[in-house]
Amino acid sequence: QTENPFIKSQKKLSLVIKDDNIFFINNVGDLIALNIDLLWIGIMLAINLQTSFLTPPFGFSLFYLKSVSPKEIKTTDIYVGIIPFVIIQLVFLIFLFFNPDFIYLIPDFLKNYSS
Repeated sequence: QTENPFIKSQKKLSLVIKDDNIFFINNVGDLIALNIDLLWIGIMLAINLQTSFLTPPFGFSLFYLKSVSPKEIKTTDIYVGIIPFVIIQLVFLIFLFFNPDFIYLIPDFLKNYSS
């Protein structure tokens, strides 16, 4: 029995699709072999996606906010208003990049607190 090469390639490639963005993570086994925490990768990806919802040109949250805001509020006002929030997210993303163990702070605290 020969193995289907398409199925074989599916085992080696993880694909994350969120809205119109496609993220390829080649061979998750390599990440595990390199001792890279998959939870850390997942949280970094989630924060990146969250930041993308607040930044043009595809800032979906900006368009949602514009649709429910009063007519006198301009789109540029909303763009200027989100700058501090984007900066906070980027600073936290950089912090997590250099401190990956931080993601376990709350789960470890809750585990120790409950016992």
